[in-house]
Amino acid sequence: MNILILGAGPGLSRAIAELFGKKDFHVTLVSRNEEKLRKETSYLKSKDVKADFIVGDVSKEKDIMDIVEKIVNESGLPDVIVYNAFTNVSGDFDKETWEHLKEQMDVNLGGAFYLLKKVIPLYKKIGKGNLFFTGGGLGINPMPEYLGIGMSKAALKNMVEAASLVMKETDVHVAIITVTGIIGGEDPKYAPSKIAENFWKLYQQEKPDFQTEIIY
Repeated sequence: MNILILGAGPGLSRAIAELFGKKDFHVTLVSRNEEKLRKETSYLKSKDVKADFIVGDVSKEKDIMDIVEKIVNESGLPDVIVYNAFTNVSGDFDKETWEHLKEQMDVNLGGAFYLLKKVIPLYKKIGKGNLFFTGGGLGINPMPEYLGIGMSKAALKNMVEAASLVMKETDVHVAIITVTGIIGGEDPKYAPSKIAENFWKLYQQEKPDFQTEIIY
């Protein structure tokens, strides 16, 4: 079994990778930063998790297409794909520009769109698969100083729910986990390892019980 995680880092994506890896999944990580990817794969291997990585910019459609095609050609379509890539920039509402918002949305939303467009036909063809996304509470309860990520997460939720409707007659599970707190903050509820358990919960669900969203 294989899991592809886009948006690798030492927080939630590491926790997801370690959880699935310890359940005998092979983990492939994706990020723009090769040094970070090497550190993450080394960490996972130290925990006896089978892991490798692909360097890529998830905000670029071509990179998404190339990443998926490379994995499919080498090891087949992943059993689970997690889109955890995001950029979170704070700033004054009255100084925000549309160009700056679009830059943030290219990562937070655009890459997720490219991934859906690429993977849904492949999963539909085989009739099964799991495609999960990390949402955020700012998409429900906005904060003016975090406009870019709030807009992105609200749109991501809408897009994931639309994609789940496209796949409703199949065994393809498309879902989002909306995290309503600060990941890795003071509240132990939002420890990365606790949030990661929700991704495993989604993976274990059978067709009649598929959830499209977990609000955590």
